[in-house]
Amino acid sequence: MAYIYESRQERARFEQLRTKLSPGGSLLHVSKILAWAAQQYGLATALVCQDISISYQELYARVVRCARQLQEQGIR
Repeated sequence: MAYIYESRQERARFEQLRTKLSPGGSLLHVSKILAWAAQQYGLATALVCQDISISYQELYARVVRCARQLQEQGIR
């Protein structure tokens, strides 16, 4: 699969993440990847949509809140 990177820094981050979180090519749960990214990159921008951006920490916090709400509704 080909990836499109906006910068060398973005490519380096992705490669670091991929190498660290998929040793031997095994897959990991997305929650582990987001937790690691939140810890590693903190307030760095994770997502941008038009004029709105959120950090890795905020993205992880939102995902955790959403997961808890789903679990409370019996969804696993």
